Amino acid sequence: MSAVLHWLKLKFSKDSPDTKGSSWSPRDSLRRRVGLEENITLPSTGEEAMKRLLACKGKDPYSILGLRADSTDEEIKKYYRKQAVLVHPDKNQEPGAEEAFKILGHAFEMIGDSSKRKTYDSHTQEANEAEAMREFAEMLSKLQTKIQEAANIMPCDNCHGKHQRFPVERPFYSARFCQRCNVFHAAKEGDVWAETTMLGFRWHYYALMENHVFDITQWMACHKEYFKHMKANYHNVTYRIATEGNKRNKRQAGEPSLEDFINHLINKSAAASEGQSSSWGQSHTPPDDNSWNHSHPGATGSKQKGRRKKKR
Repeated sequence: MSAVLHWLKLKFSKDSPDTKGSSWSPRDSLRRRVGLEENITLPSTGEEAMKRLLACKGKDPYSILGLRADSTDEEIKKYYRKQAVLVHPDKNQEPGAEEAFKILGHAFEMIGDSSKRKTYDSHTQEANEAEAMREFAEMLSKLQTKIQEAANIMPCDNCHGKHQRFPVERPFYSARFCQRCNVFHAAKEGDVWAETTMLGFRWHYYALMENHVFDITQWMACHKEYFKHMKANYHNVTYRIATEGNKRNKRQAGEPSLEDFINHLINKSAAASEGQSSSWGQSHTPPDDNSWNHSHPGATGSKQKGRRKKKR
């Protein structure tokens, strides 16, 4: 990710090294793509000018003229005139001079006029931006691929290496093939199961991790001794592994709910032997009449009066 941010900063930042401390314009970005770092020293001989121009064939007009992309219109005209005199076919009879003159003339035709130069710079800038976006898209695609590969790596505590897991296009509610029922059963987070192909000779191991089904056959190759009793295409799940999903669920579970408390009491009562009561019942026995009457004297008096009336 840091490489992507650095790339973006170099491509689009107004405070990049070559523009820092000055006002930014599209031509500043253009300068990074076309033209030279510094204007050349004008050649003094026709042979020197001819060799340089022939070597620049196919380059942008700024580079052909020997200029930076932010050069002035006056500099463009000056560099053209000085070199045109040296390679003009009427004054330079050496082989290649005519071609060098054509290369120089074509470059000047593209940016020698201010309006033509503006059009050229605009088109070049658009092409540079499109190229930058393509490069950025390619970088994002490579980054996404690397992230997916890293996310599908399972560390191994046996070989101390890493194994690849492969996502399988199955929903969690129809993940486990059952040979007995001939259907796909639902899977829970952390479930591990086996299925066979090629008449039972080839085993594939699967797990539900983060609500997705993965083929973990490579990882299982290092852990077969722990799963040696697993049956393929089985109806029930007999093995589970710890995943980020069930760890996260445990962290988010919080305090036990009222339903959990009631289920705990029911299970505890069912497991208790006959004649024994649960701890909840022992600690919450109902009060007897004497204790209740002791705390409510008015109720005792009303009972005695009722008895006297019956005797009469």
